[in-house]
Amino acid sequence: HFPDWMSNSTLEKLVDVHISSCKNFLHLPQLGELPHLKYLWVTTAEEVEYIIEDPLISVRQFPSLKTLYLWSLPNLKGFLKEQVTNKSVEAFSNLEELRIEDCSSLKVVPSSLKKLKKLKCTSSNLALLSNLENLTKLDMYFEESTSVETKYAVTTETLRSQTNLKILNISNADELSLPEQGLRALKSLTNLYIVNCNSLPRVWFVHFTALEELGIYGCPEVVELPQEIKNLNNCLKTVILSDLPHMVCVPKALQHVSDSLQYLYLFGLPQLRSLPGWLGDLRCLEDLSIHDCLKIASIPDSIRGMTKLRYLSVQEFPELERRCEREKGEDWHKIAHIAHLQIGEWIP
Repeated sequence: HFPDWMSNSTLEKLVDVHISSCKNFLHLPQLGELPHLKYLWVTTAEEVEYIIEDPLISVRQFPSLKTLYLWSLPNLKGFLKEQVTNKSVEAFSNLEELRIEDCSSLKVVPSSLKKLKKLKCTSSNLALLSNLENLTKLDMYFEESTSVETKYAVTTETLRSQTNLKILNISNADELSLPEQGLRALKSLTNLYIVNCNSLPRVWFVHFTALEELGIYGCPEVVELPQEIKNLNNCLKTVILSDLPHMVCVPKALQHVSDSLQYLYLFGLPQLRSLPGWLGDLRCLEDLSIHDCLKIASIPDSIRGMTKLRYLSVQEFPELERRCEREKGEDWHKIAHIAHLQIGEWIP
């Protein structure tokens, strides 16, 4: 068991606690009455079933806790054991950020988490969302072992309550992971990040009418953006395309957001052959960054007409860096009007 001093009142000024690799412990120490505890990390405590389970505790628990990280607690059933819940304990009332990973038995969280704004969890924990209606940021990782039927049933129901959500990170998802019925509620979403997904279903882009930033990372089968991105023409300001090994061309669908797109980042696109001439039609573009796209051979002439372009970064491919060399490179005359250039290293 944990030493008695861990629950001693002399630790009342403690702010940050990490508990790790306690594989044989059945219970966590009673830290809930520490008045200044803000950060609690519990990892690899495989036998623990509840965070709070002593029925003799005080009514207020973890009054100052802001961040709670739970990882590899496969038998964790809940935050409060039933006999504690029956006492109307006020717990985690100021919690703002909750991270849950490899806690497959956890299906419910206290209704007292009214201030919780950020949640990171896997698909096995998505049922938790039904009690959390004030989230502004949600990170979801869809596990390989989760059936399509389970994904669909859970997310349709729970996403409907997330009307305040602004930032959504989704990893390892497919078309049925985020069905249209659930997405319709996300009217406040401003940032969408898609990681390690093999497709970009059109329904992901139909209802996000307030979306300002779109990031797509490590999606091996993605070669284009859906035409439905045109629904974002008045709001989408930033697009990040990163680590897409089969993308050959800059997505033509970006032409549909020419009235709003201000920032375009192309990172780690090894098959990208060229920058298209229509890039000059992105008349609102202010920032263009191109890194590690080795097959791009030159800068298009149309970039000379991009009068709002203030920043250009070209890095990690020597041939294009050579062509953009100040006063000497073949493409220098195309970019000389841009105020801030980073070609390999800063050009003052």
